Amino acid sequence: MDKILIKSVGRTGSHIISEYFKNCGYYYVQIHFDGKIDKDVSDNIDLQKIIESKEKLVVYSHDVNYIPKNTEKFVLISSVRRNKFDQYCSFEVAQKTNQWTKYKKNVDKISIEKSKDINGFIYAYTQYQNTVLQQSRNYKWNDFKEIYYEDIIESIDYLKKIFPLKLLYTNKVFEKSPYNYSNIIVDYETLNKLYGEK
Repeated sequence: MDKILIKSVGRTGSHIISEYFKNCGYYYVQIHFDGKIDKDVSDNIDLQKIIESKEKLVVYSHDVNYIPKNTEKFVLISSVRRNKFDQYCSFEVAQKTNQWTKYKKNVDKISIEKSKDINGFIYAYTQYQNTVLQQSRNYKWNDFKEIYYEDIIESIDYLKKIFPLKLLYTNKVFEKSPYNYSNIIVDYETLNKLYGEK
């Protein structure tokens, strides 16, 4: 299990998974929604060369269409969230506060515009998840794991049980959002009745 591909539409705790592997000594590359590779790594990066040269590699991709060559060398991880409405709320809070993985403890109340197509967002999240599931069947992978946000935020031990690796670093990366959406999103309860898990 030397090469890992994590796919996530976002707001699923995928950064916790990728940081776990980084803390276990894995080389890290991120692919954005537009298919571009993280500029923090290099301006002239050749991903295939990195894949071939790195023994321990984690590729973290928001691009649902990215499929590496030699898929059989990769463990494919689909990072998902059971509660898609809370995933949407997480996105709204992150976008409006610009707090994507590191959090302040106090934020002002947030309103979600009534014109927002919340069902459209939830549908898109579900389609992304279904596409990755289909890819897990259409290609030969070393292994496939579907990991839920709700499980990994309970304890990092959840990841250690699935991937029993030796932690080389102990960077604090396992912070979940401290926000209770019912306290910071205006009309959360009403919206949750309309769009939340039934």
